[in-house]
Parts: sequence; structure tokens; C-alpha cells
Amino acid sequence: MSDSVLVDQFKYTINKVSTDVQVTLNSTGITISEATGLYSHNVEHVQLSDIIGVQIRGGVKELVLSDVKDGVKDPVTDADSNDEVSLVIHCYPLVKRRFRDISRRCLKQIVLSAVHHDAIGDNIKQCVKWKQGISLIVHGPENPDDANPKPKQRTFLVFVNPVGGSGVAERIWQNSVKPFLDMAGIESDLIRTKYSGHARDYVKDSGDLHKYSSILTVSGDGSVHEVINGLMSRDDAAEAIKIPLAVIPGGSGNGLCGAVLHQSGVPLTLEDAVFVAIRGVPTPMDVVKVEQGEGVMWSFLSVCWGILSAIDIESEKMRWMGETRFTMQAIKQMWRNPIMKGKLSFAHFDRLKSVKDQSQMAIKSVTEKLPIAKEPGVMTGVSNFLKKAEECTSKIQESAESKLVKFAPSPIVDSMQKVMDNVDGVGLNDKIPSSWCSIEGEFATVMAFSSTHIALGFQTTENMKLDSGFIQIMHSKGPSKRDFIRYLNQKCKPEDNETSTIHFEKVRAFRLEPDVSEEGSYITVDGELVPYTPLHACIHKGLARVLCLPAPDKA
Repeated sequence: MSDSVLVDQFKYTINKVSTDVQVTLNSTGITISEATGLYSHNVEHVQLSDIIGVQIRGGVKELVLSDVKDGVKDPVTDADSNDEVSLVIHCYPLVKRRFRDISRRCLKQIVLSAVHHDAIGDNIKQCVKWKQGISLIVHGPENPDDANPKPKQRTFLVFVNPVGGSGVAERIWQNSVKPFLDMAGIESDLIRTKYSGHARDYVKDSGDLHKYSSILTVSGDGSVHEVINGLMSRDDAAEAIKIPLAVIPGGSGNGLCGAVLHQSGVPLTLEDAVFVAIRGVPTPMDVVKVEQGEGVMWSFLSVCWGILSAIDIESEKMRWMGETRFTMQAIKQMWRNPIMKGKLSFAHFDRLKSVKDQSQMAIKSVTEKLPIAKEPGVMTGVSNFLKKAEECTSKIQESAESKLVKFAPSPIVDSMQKVMDNVDGVGLNDKIPSSWCSIEGEFATVMAFSSTHIALGFQTTENMKLDSGFIQIMHSKGPSKRDFIRYLNQKCKPEDNETSTIHFEKVRAFRLEPDVSEEGSYITVDGELVPYTPLHACIHKGLARVLCLPAPDKA
């Protein structure tokens, strides 16, 4: 379908005048041309990448092209019935604001009237043909192997947390999400969460979860955390975790939403989050397995200990402030500057690379000492030695890969959790290997994040993707107020040189062992408070799926 072209005649209103136009569809866009004598000129060109959906409507009395900026306005709903049948193309392009260097999505509805056939049935068939043609390109086929494929039909399971953040999730769903899903032809089953853990329980126990093409949350990161842990608690967790997530910012943090929009290359706005949920494609996302006590939980965002976890927990009473609550609590924590005692151990992410480099350096060192002679026999001997050395290096690297990185999931052992291989085969109750690094003593804060954002407005790093396969740890034994302010203002990142008091590590796994005799400190996982006991975490590359736009080309 992507190489085919549709060409038909429609009526289109230009400057309040209904005009006959020729409409052309190809794999990149839709062109509307007005014929004037022997010549024609383009009236409108629509990029397929901006289209969110197509509908067929009858009973249209007045056809208009509406630019809707506030809310959703349907220009054809209340018209009187007649014989006209219309094709309505819903577009949601980024439009640059006049006199401002920013862009914002504005809804456009292009209405094309099919009136060139004598029988209304033929006009309907024309619109159906176009709707299917556009939908096949925009949303893909239901079954690509069919001789006559039909557009993909999608149904979302939607969780709305009415009390999340500052309590705006319900309004966001009704005004900014549901109307756009309807335009896109996406059906939805709505669940309003009634208690903490409701989303987790529903996902865990639902028997027909696989009928949904995506699970959408209109909330903060707490609901996403519940959904992921619910998926990983199912008997069919290996398949369930592949159901793509879609995220709409409706809470205080919204870190995953920030990471998705950042990787999609679009502004960090509600409108763009809706657009990505509709037009996004399933994209691998890392998940971190966190062991604590006898239990296991799954993290997609962060593990915090110290100042940052205190900011999260102690600001709960200021939820009505939205994201501003984090800033207010950070100021308070900055002056308190609490210190905890404990031990942090971790396995560096680049260890595999260092093994490879060391083996290559060893070969180079040996070959530099070999006698180079002109006799063919000597050269043959050197060649054979180098060949064997390369084979040996290859085996060393393969052995290192098999021992150091095991991301593939193993079969499910019990119904509670999916048991997966840990990095280096090390779990919470195992001894720390000598190859790991350990830091023991006093800490002001430790934060391990597997996402570019921990809140919609707080970016932790640039050089990270949803499936980078590593955890970034920020740790400090006592940041100066200057360094702490620089970090909160996002001017201190791993890409920059480390400050004298804040340090960054790129790891595959880590263990946090706090001094449990201390009081007044917190540990959080994805912003959720967990017991103040040792925990062990390791990354699992690309285990989950999230809807995201393809990464923009950096030409």
C-alpha cells in the first residue's frame, strides 16, 4: 500500500467558496490541488506523519477547514442531513508560534465532500476507499499477510488516577485525550483507580489483557510503576510485558513521559504526549529488577536514597502544587543536608569493553616482540600465531559476554515473579564479586536512574535512550550547596566534568546497603517508598515496550 497512489475528485471549501479539487495520496502525504483552466495549483498539502485519524461523515451542510486551538470543535456534527458524504482528515501538526521560537500542536480538520457520483452509495464507497488507504499507511495493516489488508483496529486499556498529582487527570482525560482517541478510531476501556495498587491488581488478574493493543495511563509515574509490576506478576509475564505502554502526564513527576517525548524528539507538552500515544510505535524499554528482603519489584525510572528520596516523600503533603512541590522541598533539604551511613557496590557498564581492549593490547604487545624476517617460513609461523591469538581473543570476549551480560529472560518459575538471570549471577544474598567496585562510609544522596528524566521538567542526562542497557548512578558524600543547586538546575550532568562533590557512574548492577540503625532516611523506587533495608538491582535491556515516535534523524 505504501507505494500505491489514490487520485480522486472532491469538493473542498476555500475561503468560504466550495471548489472542485483533485486529491492525491501517496506514501508521504496528501495533496489537494485546485484546477484553474489548463493549470492547477496546490491548495493544501498534508504530511502523513501529522495525521492522527480519518472519519466518514454524512449530513454535512457546511464544509470548513477549522484550526482548533482550544478544546475540540467538530465542524460537521450538528448539520442537517442531506445527500453529501464527507471524508474528515484529522491532523495534529506542530505549528510554529508567531514571533516566538517555539512550536505547538494545533488540531486541523480537513473536510472533503464526495459529490461527484450520482448515487450516494458510490460517494460512500469513494470515502471508504480513501479512509482505508490513509489508515493503512498511517496505522498499518491488521494482518500484513492478507491479500487485501484492512487497517489495524486498536483498543486501549486506560487507567485514570483521579487523585494523582494536583487532581487534574480526569479533566485531562475528558478534554484532551478521549476526543483525540475517538478521532483516531481507537476504542478504550476506562478504569478509574480507586485505591493505591488498583492498577497493579487489575493488570495482574485480568484474563483478557492481550486483547488490548496498549495500556495507557493518565496519571503520574506511580500508575506506570503499578502497571509494570502487575504485568510482571502474571503467569504469562514473558508475553504480557511486551504490551506497549502509553503515558499521558497527569501526576506530579511524569518522568517516563518526559523520557518518551525526549526520545521522540518533540516538545515536552501534553499535546505531544497525546500525539505520541496515537502515532507511536512499540519501542523497547529497559526495566530494572530490584530485590529487597524476600520480594522482587520492577523499576523503570529510579532508585533513590538520601536527599532526593526525602524530597519525594516529604513533599507528599504538597501534592496540590504539582511539580513545584519538589522545588520547595529541595530548598528545605538543601539546608538540612542530612548524612547517612552505608555501602554502595556496583558493576561498571564498560567492564566488557575493558576486557576486549586488554585482550587486544596483550596481542599487540606479543606481536611487537616477534622477529620479522624475510623467510616465508618465519612469516607463515607469525601468521599462524596471530590467527590463533585472534581465535583466543574471540573466545575470551564470548566468555565475558556470556558471564557479564545476560538480558534474555529465563522461563517462569513461579506465578509471583518472572525469574531472570542477574548480572554476574549475583543476587541480593550473594557475595559481592571482587570485580565490582564498593564505596563505604557517609553519603548525602545516591540516585540510580535508568531514564533521561525523573520528572517531566527534570532531565538527568542527554546520552541515554529507553533501552541503553545501563543504569546511571549519581552519588555524593556531601554536595556543596553550589553543586546541589547546579544539579537541581540541571547544569550538572554526567556529560559534564564531575564536580568535586557529585560523582557519576555508569553501571549494569548495584547493591545498596544502608545502616538500618539510622532513622529519618528514606529509600524510594520510582518515587514509591520501600523498606529501609538492603536492596540489589540489575538492568534488563529492552524487556518492556512503550509507544514512542521513531528517533528523529540528526542530519
